[in-house]
Amino acid sequence: MINVYSYHNLYHLCVGAHNVLLVDNFRLACYSDFLGVPPKFFKVQKRRTSIVNLESSMDNILSAMKSNTRNEIRRAIRDNYIFETTKDTKYFVSFYNSFAQQKGLDKISQKDITKYQDIILSLARLGNDILSMHATIIDKMRKKAFLLYSASSRFSNIGMCKQIGISNRFLHFKDLEFFKDEGLLLYDFSGVSENIEEPEKYKIGLFKKGFGGEMIDTVTVYSPIMSLLMKFKK
Repeated sequence: MINVYSYHNLYHLCVGAHNVLLVDNFRLACYSDFLGVPPKFFKVQKRRTSIVNLESSMDNILSAMKSNTRNEIRRAIRDNYIFETTKDTKYFVSFYNSFAQQKGLDKISQKDITKYQDIILSLARLGNDILSMHATIIDKMRKKAFLLYSASSRFSNIGMCKQIGISNRFLHFKDLEFFKDEGLLLYDFSGVSENIEEPEKYKIGLFKKGFGGEMIDTVTVYSPIMSLLMKFKK
């Protein structure tokens, strides 16, 4: 289970819980990947996600992927793309925010990374060019990894669009290999949109499905106060 408290404990984020804390009825709280019975008055949101079983061999994991995903990973390996992990949160935030600005996404701060006790920052590079980066959080108790942030340099390296696309698939593959070697059992892509009426999200969903994971339903629940805040923001 993953627990994060922010804003002087006025906000609680929990991943993988079976029960809700009583105090969370009266503060901002979000329980993602919730495994229990949703409490009364909590808003329930269901979503689909893709889970890769890391107990399989890497050969089997690769074989389960769609052919274009598999081919680009093999091409990256042949072309000597490099996988690395890093603890440079400042660089990751800068890299992500540059991507987010062009995509119209919310920017992040250092606290959005450092508030997690167990987080892995990974990157794929070709030569000295860092092309893709991921942030992944770890539930050590359940031996499960969750994709948190994904970004690429496709807006700043326009001339390398093909290589950047390859690097992102390569990076996901190497993430899977890394977490398998760390003894984790599952990798969660943290949501896969199947709504064709949202073309951008649907396209990302197809990309995630390309890695051959099992599609499952998950539940996120929000406290009454959190639900009101979300409605107000809409």
